[in-house]
Amino acid sequence: MRRLIRSVTSWLRGSFRPNRRIVKETTESQPDAQRLGAICDVVIGLDFGTSCTKIVVRTPYERDRAFAVPFGPASHPSSSYLLPSAIWINDSGEASLTSLRNGVCIRDVKHYLMQSKRDLVVTVDDEPVTLDSHTVAVAFLALALTHTRRWFLEAHKSSYASFDLDWQVNIGLPSADFANQTLCDDYLRIVAAAWHLSAAGDKIDLASAKRAMNIQIIRHNTENGVGGLVDCGNRPSAEMKLIPEVAAEVVGYARSHLRDEGLHILMDIGARTLDVCSFILHEKDGDDCYELLTTDVRELGAMVLHQDRVEVICPTVREPALGKLVHWDPVEPIPDPIEQYLSRELESETRNRLRTSDLDYRKKCSQMVWQTLVDLKTRRDPRSTRWNEGMPVFLAGGARNMEFYRKLAEVISAELRKMYPPCSGIDPLELIKPANLEADITDDGYHRLAVAWGLSYPETDIGAVTRPSDIKDVPPRRRAKPERPFVSKDMV
Repeated sequence: MRRLIRSVTSWLRGSFRPNRRIVKETTESQPDAQRLGAICDVVIGLDFGTSCTKIVVRTPYERDRAFAVPFGPASHPSSSYLLPSAIWINDSGEASLTSLRNGVCIRDVKHYLMQSKRDLVVTVDDEPVTLDSHTVAVAFLALALTHTRRWFLEAHKSSYASFDLDWQVNIGLPSADFANQTLCDDYLRIVAAAWHLSAAGDKIDLASAKRAMNIQIIRHNTENGVGGLVDCGNRPSAEMKLIPEVAAEVVGYARSHLRDEGLHILMDIGARTLDVCSFILHEKDGDDCYELLTTDVRELGAMVLHQDRVEVICPTVREPALGKLVHWDPVEPIPDPIEQYLSRELESETRNRLRTSDLDYRKKCSQMVWQTLVDLKTRRDPRSTRWNEGMPVFLAGGARNMEFYRKLAEVISAELRKMYPPCSGIDPLELIKPANLEADITDDGYHRLAVAWGLSYPETDIGAVTRPSDIKDVPPRRRAKPERPFVSKDMV
């Protein structure tokens, strides 16, 4: 029924769109397509990651098809659907997703944004050059969006040539960052500028990216995030939405037979960060609702673990001997288990330091997760039935299968059983590949596309997300005052 209502709503939006001009998207392959008046909503789910970017395009009201976008020569060798979050800039400021002559590759595009650093320093001819991190991010995302729109129109022109395309771009934010209004504003402005630049059809370079940053968008608060309309004049316009990644990541679970309403924890293990958040899933008036209770993001991801390990080894082993370990590809899984770092050249003292370093790192991760568990037990959701059953925990992200993080979850589960009986510990949940995702990937490979898949849903289908600041703590139960026991004269 809910899908039917939304389909009717979409038809009404196509028939009555006040103050909204729909511009026919064209490519060289369809320069004069006849306007038939039929409108097709196209949602771009954009997962802008630290190591790689993933994009899924969905037509939710036209056969509900969803396509993972391949990036051709710009993609990572391990998968055509993984676009390294890196950009090439040459000496004239031209930008490209692939190698440029006299160019420098910038790999920390997302990292600088997360750190709220505007100055991005790169080395050119052994000299430091400072660039604006926001401008670089606009150029990168503009290239990714340009490729996405061109690919969709060319690969699926036979299916959608007769439609006027109404674009929406959903971009995800880590749960903790969703509560940071300044970061939300920056993200929205950057993505809006990137779309404006991609729609202009001009050459993408740092100068044009800087100009695009001056565009104005219509901003408005929504039930599920923040967003606005980017009006590009005679070029395709788009609606921008910022959506918490936690809601996008588990939207498939929320719509499946595995759904179990109540308290959940999500551990998203990325290249640089570990994102731990808790939320209550429930339904209100036929819509999914996600109440974010706690959010925590720290630099405890897989590549940070790898860098810590390499730093332990480097003082005693020459860099050439370390080879690939020092210059590890951030998109590739890091060596797992730790024994892969223990070459014959390492002295026993260094081996011990490496194992100690791993234990210290695991302790930091454990303390982070336990901070969430204690907050939930003492003030955020102490009356949840999960404390008498098992705590459902999603292990997600590119490094979710690493032995290090799997072992971490097992240890915490055992501690949870001891700390809060009769809780049976952690009940691990998996993100399952949806049947209607058109992509040449295995079930195990889907987890890297899970956020982009969820973001490709229309905002109304994802559901409403409530920030932690808008949810009050649960007061502890009042204990009844114990009655004074009756003492008879025979008991004295």
